Amino acid sequence: MTLPDQTWQIASKLKRLSELRADHRRLMPRPAPARIADAFAPYTAALETAERSLDARIRTLEEYAGQVRRADDVYRAHRRLQELAEQAPRYEALVAETTEDALAAPGLGQLTEQARQVERLFQESIDEARLTARHLLPAAGP
Repeated sequence: MTLPDQTWQIASKLKRLSELRADHRRLMPRPAPARIADAFAPYTAALETAERSLDARIRTLEEYAGQVRRADDVYRAHRRLQELAEQAPRYEALVAETTEDALAAPGLGQLTEQARQVERLFQESIDEARLTARHLLPAAGP
């Protein structure tokens, strides 16, 4: 629910900012008379502040989306690795048929460790995605 809400809020603010920017261009005298140019500055500054803020929010949301994509890639790899791990007995049988058990055990241990490493990477990706998006999530209530 957070992502659609964030997208809607950004779109709404962008619409308001665009409308105000159009009004500002229409109302701002070009060139502004020197004696009153400073009177227009707060309005221009407000638009620029809002634009920078919205830009930062969009960049943060894009970072979050990228992190989610990376976590999803690792998740898919993790799922495939789990499927392969389910086939481990078949691999073990194949290795047992072609080499001595003493030579096969370290190789299978390495496969198990690689599966653990991918699982840790997957968990780290999820943790990074959560960390990136923590300010986008609604605050926990009392």
